[in-house]
Amino acid sequence: MLLYQSSSGPAYGDASLVSGQTLALFRKLACTPGNTGTWKDQVGYAAAEAYDNPYVQVVACDSSGNKYALDVAMVRGTQLSSATAAPSATSTQWTILLTLNSAGASALAALTSHLYYTYFGAAQAGHQNDLWLDSIAVVVDGNVVSAPATAGPIPGGHLQIPGAFTRAQAEELAALLHFGSFPPDFRITAISTFAAPSASGQAASG
Repeated sequence: MLLYQSSSGPAYGDASLVSGQTLALFRKLACTPGNTGTWKDQVGYAAAEAYDNPYVQVVACDSSGNKYALDVAMVRGTQLSSATAAPSATSTQWTILLTLNSAGASALAALTSHLYYTYFGAAQAGHQNDLWLDSIAVVVDGNVVSAPATAGPIPGGHLQIPGAFTRAQAEELAALLHFGSFPPDFRITAISTFAAPSASGQAASG
């Protein structure tokens, strides 16, 4: 993420990578748990084109009341080939398995490679700013549904969305990702190449 802030904690990330307009919206936004339907009114996101535009930085909330400033989408919903729910291999919860087309697979491999080699080491050493810069947000209808850290490059276009999902929740999210009218975007915040003109820095990811 460019910036991440929990409902009761400080912001982490890199504000210098955020455009002035997006930073102003981030400071204005107040996310609350469960409020994934009306927070857009706070920042003037009156239509889907405002928060689902993959070419601009946006702000977002998740269902836990955390808020995010997100960079342009590097992997887009139109590059998603399939989404299925499956039991987690490491817990009793469920996860969502995604498969991307060739363009999406290439974009994801480049993105995760950049994040891993740029931020992972410092994130593992306990630097919270790097931890969130090493994260990828999965965004559906403007809301962040998952924001996992990148633990290594992801080649091949196959990945999973971790989370504390029940079977019903995982199946519902998989169906929304696969058939929903608002395609999911994978957004991350450390790509100055694609950041707004007022952003600074020279990271090569997005």
